Parts: sequence; C-alpha cells; structure tokens
Amino acid sequence: MRKYEPKPLRVFLQDGRNDNNIYAGSWWVANQDMASAFEWAGYEYTFVVGEEKHNAIHGSAILPDAMRWLWKDPAKPISNRVRPGDRQFSRMIAGDSKWELVSEGHQFTEGPAVDREGNLYFSDPRASKIWRMIDGKVSLFKEDTGNANGLMFGPDGKLYACENGRRRIVAYDVKTGVATPVVTDVTSNDLVINAKGEIWFTDPTAKKVWYVRPGSEKKLVHEGFEFPNGIMLSPDQTLLTVADSRSKWVWSFQIGPDGGLLNGQPFYRLETNDQSSASSADGMTMDTEGYLWVTTNTGLQICDQPGRVTAILNKPQPGSLSNVVFAGKELDTVYVTAGDKVFRRKVNRKGLTPWSPVKPPKPGL
Repeated sequence: MRKYEPKPLRVFLQDGRNDNNIYAGSWWVANQDMASAFEWAGYEYTFVVGEEKHNAIHGSAILPDAMRWLWKDPAKPISNRVRPGDRQFSRMIAGDSKWELVSEGHQFTEGPAVDREGNLYFSDPRASKIWRMIDGKVSLFKEDTGNANGLMFGPDGKLYACENGRRRIVAYDVKTGVATPVVTDVTSNDLVINAKGEIWFTDPTAKKVWYVRPGSEKKLVHEGFEFPNGIMLSPDQTLLTVADSRSKWVWSFQIGPDGGLLNGQPFYRLETNDQSSASSADGMTMDTEGYLWVTTNTGLQICDQPGRVTAILNKPQPGSLSNVVFAGKELDTVYVTAGDKVFRRKVNRKGLTPWSPVKPPKPGL
C-alpha cells in the first residue's frame, strides 16, 4: 500500500485493544500498521479504537456512524491527494497530473523512443508500422517495418529498430525513411544504445543478451534468463540492466571494456501479484537521478538506486504495460505503451538520452 499510487477510496477501520494475539500475529498491532500505511499513502481514512476482544460488539455499535462517514458527500468524488513534499509520489508526479490518452486504434503499441527534439516515436509490431508524434500530432512514419518492436535513437540521430520479422536490427534515416541493416540473422526484442553507438539487445527466444560494436559482428554477452526483455543503461552508461519478465527481478551488470557483462546479479526486486511470481516486466527507462522505471503487470514500478521499488504508478487501463520513455522538449513527461494505446503523464523527473550520459547523485534512503 505504501508503494502504490493511492486509489479513490475512503476507508473506515475499527478494532479493539484486546483483539486476538495468536500464532498468526496480533490483530491490534496489524490494524495499527494498516492505519499508519493509509496515513502515509495519503488516503482519506479514520480509525476508531475500542476495548473489546475479537467480537462484533463494538463494530456493531458504531456501524451507523461508519456508514454515515463512508457515504458523506455522495455527490462529491473521493480525492486522495498527496501533500506536496510530504509523500513519495509528490517527488515523482507533477501536481495532480493524471494519465492522458495520446493515441489509440493500434493493434499493439510498443518501443517508445525519443529524438533530440523530444518527439515521440513508437512501434506497432503486429501491424508492422512505426508512428511518431510531432507538435502533438500523431502520424505514420513507416509501414512494412518487419514487425519492428524495440526502438531507440542513437547518437547519430538515426532510429534503431528491432525488425524481428526480418531477423535483423536496422537504423532508419528519419528524413528519408530508408533503413540500413546494422546486424542480421538475429532474433531481437528490445535494444539500448550508448554514446559510442554500441548496442546491446535482448533475444527472449534464445534467452540471451547480445552486444554489437559499430562495424563489428554481434557477440554473446549473457545467457540463462527465463525471458530477457527490457534493457537499459544506467545514467553514466557503466551499468546495464535487463528485465527477466518471468521472474520478479531486473538484473544489473557492470559493462566491461569490450562490451561484455560482468558481476551480474538480480538487483531490482519488483512487486508481483499474489497469483504469480512473474512481474511481466517489459520496457524500461532511467531518469537523471538513477531511478529505474519499469513497465509491469501491476503498474509502472519505480526503483531507486539501491534496487528498491519506491513507488508504483497506477496503470492507465487494465492489462500490462509494454514500454516507457521520457519525451517532450524537457524530457519531463513519461509516455507508456499499453495494449492498443499510448498514454502520457507529467512527472517531476527528467529522462535521459543515449547521446548525453550523466553522473547520477549518490544513492540515498
């Protein structure tokens, strides 16, 4: 509850100081913890305490009061606002910003990428199309893209795309739309590029991660994931993170001088639902403070530098999110792909670009 974005709920809690204290724990202590979590998360709640044991005497007596409190101002929507500077979400979200619909009517949106001007590009691999949004207007950039999925702009200004349908990665000239093969005979899902133009990409089918230096052949740098999916660099481009969708982990690696991956470990522990240990982690992005933003089946999870989930933004619609990027002229708006749509939301963080690595601040609590 402390990590999730508050939902529009009003909560009434009641307990007695002499409630059960058994092998499973203390009801009284647990309800105090619950009340503390509601307070911290910013919910509208009340906690009425009595002296009864584990029975319905006190609860029955105050039930009319509870119902009146829960249904007060029925015509007025419930708004759980986070007080500025007082909660985790106020450090992430700009004011009362909500998800806004950007584009819809696609088959399956993926691969959001941002160019030097802050313009958004995204793919629809099932329709084999790439779209772009300039000055708020969405238009078709390219069709017949070989089921292009993951996208990212490189330091050369070209749009790199995982054309899995043609088993290659290409670089698009955004002025002409001409695609130049970069690496062929590969299965790829998502990719990341650094300031030198070096590429790392995931191959979920073979459970591998590959590396390509400009002008060189691909090189295997890791294998053994259940389902390697999203991939991202740290702000200073010294670490590589890889999401394993069929687990609750995002792995972190040091990058060697030859592009190889060293000292890998499951580092970011994602939150999952009770039905599965798989997070369905997909596309990821980083902000300038070194926080990792991960699309999952429970929402947009935000992890701090030590690897902890500190906040989870609600999904704009049911279903899993597939990818995320910071875009806009100031790189202060997150765009997510979700099903057949694209959404955006103003935030209090700024994103990164491959051509401008930065040194993040020291990790904190």
